[in-house]
Amino acid sequence: MMFRDPRVSAAQLQAMRVKFGLDKSMWVQFIDYFKQLVQGNLGYSFWQKRPVIDVIGDRIWQTLLLVVTALIIAVIVGTLLGALAGWKSGSKTDRTILSLS
Repeated sequence: MMFRDPRVSAAQLQAMRVKFGLDKSMWVQFIDYFKQLVQGNLGYSFWQKRPVIDVIGDRIWQTLLLVVTALIIAVIVGTLLGALAGWKSGSKTDRTILSLS
């Protein structure tokens, strides 16, 4: 938003570029970013106004519950459809299941 506001001075724009590292080359920015990732710093969420690691931490258990539930359902459905395709080998049902998989 600040970059689009015509009332922002060139000095303010330059200060923002320096603050966010935009005054450096793309490679230097990437290396700096990667160093931060290795140290566990995922950055800052401007939307939620707090560190990204905290945002992820708040939702990790709900995400894991969703993933594990989906995985269990996928294994059960996949096993049943695989058994059905094997039982009806060569039939239209088998070809349909194989086409969908």
